[in-house]
Amino acid sequence: MPERFNNKIDWKKKSARYVLVLSIWILTVSVQAIPSLEYLEYYPKDYDKNKGVLVIVHSKAYDWDNYLRFGKPIADKLNVPMVIPIFKKELWDDYATVINGDQRGDLFLREILKKVKSEHELNTDRLYFYGHSGGAQFTHRYILMYGPQVQRAFISAPGWYTFPDGERNFPSGLKRKKDFPENVSLEFKNFCKTPISVTVGELDTVDPAIPKDGSFGKNRLELSKNWVVALNNTLKKECPNVPEVPLFVTPNQGHSGSSNSAQRERVIEFLNQ
Repeated sequence: MPERFNNKIDWKKKSARYVLVLSIWILTVSVQAIPSLEYLEYYPKDYDKNKGVLVIVHSKAYDWDNYLRFGKPIADKLNVPMVIPIFKKELWDDYATVINGDQRGDLFLREILKKVKSEHELNTDRLYFYGHSGGAQFTHRYILMYGPQVQRAFISAPGWYTFPDGERNFPSGLKRKKDFPENVSLEFKNFCKTPISVTVGELDTVDPAIPKDGSFGKNRLELSKNWVVALNNTLKKECPNVPEVPLFVTPNQGHSGSSNSAQRERVIEFLNQ
């Protein structure tokens, strides 16, 4: 039988209990949306705290320690601190989409940046990004949402791009689902002011791209070629004076990221411009 409130005292006690349960539920939802802040950080000697922060987003190999080793020489050359958000597989359904229902990778990263800013007085309004594979997915989508923050970005071999297609649902296109946050933009014109470098291996043709129907490309190589064409067509309309974004196809290379020292040198050269 349903509970009944027999008197005013019972009503107050039960109401207080239900308020407590509701508060716990709200807190639980919040924690699920933004898990505890786990990240790696690195600070070069005599770094320039005003220049900005290097953000490296790991791949779906979840090998963030390898990316820490990969990124240290980049941070040293840029003379900026580096942060690597840790997206644990058991906590994130798909961090590479940035926003996935209640899961907010954007807020997760922004909270990390807020924390390091308060602790070290860093300029977190100037970000330099490197992302490979799933990390590259995250990186280019973050630019769609928060482009003015991003000074430069190096995008390496994602298997899933967001295209300038208003008929396809995000993250494949720009059509918003009902649960997409109203206060977050999806703007391809952000690439007008954020220079990017896009690269993919010549032999990166094994794994199928997403969408799996091949409508944007059957593999990462085709996908990257088609996305760069779509991006440049958009830039011609939005900002015709901005140079086209080239695609660098690395000869004799497959799907290589944190172990690629040659690519690291290109990252350093591009982000330092």
